[in-house]
Amino acid sequence: MGSRLRRRTPQPRLRRPRLARRTRTSINVYATHLLPDLLQTPAYTAHVIQLRERTKKRTEHQGRLVDKLVARQRAFEARTNRLNVVIDEAALQVKTPDPDLMREQLAHVAALAQRTRINIQVIRSEVNIAARAWGPFEVFLMPDPYPEVGYLDNVAGRIYVETPHSKRFVLAYEQLQQAALNLGDSIKVIRQAAEQA
Repeated sequence: MGSRLRRRTPQPRLRRPRLARRTRTSINVYATHLLPDLLQTPAYTAHVIQLRERTKKRTEHQGRLVDKLVARQRAFEARTNRLNVVIDEAALQVKTPDPDLMREQLAHVAALAQRTRINIQVIRSEVNIAARAWGPFEVFLMPDPYPEVGYLDNVAGRIYVETPHSKRFVLAYEQLQQAALNLGDSIKVIRQAAEQA
């Protein structure tokens, strides 16, 4: 008898990919030049918004965006999902008009890195691996039976990438994690950057 072809059971898909932000069990983030929003202080967030909007004046609109991010951070604190972050060393060396702003921000990141639900690793500037060429991205690991969801936030807008293409995000993040410093050494590098800010 000839061999029978087996039908592959398709993986279930989220009806609305945007729901991935609410239902994820783990958030994996690769940050290049800006620190991830879940790690930002309100002052750092305001500075980033002003850079994007090309203004030095604080507006009501910017204030609402900062408040929205703080609410997201509080929502994360209320949940049980994990946050794993790989940060390019360059993101720790960004110069701001007020050095105290960056020192406060980096001290905040170092403190968050010591929480059990948060794992932060720094990847040195001299490390040369293919995954760095893709730029910043996120991967949301979902509860069974849903597969992972990739996420990009850039000039093209917010883009959600589902299976099978999201697997590329998982493999790239694994490569970055393996090349990055461990948690203890990463905290040392972050504290050194704070002292030099």
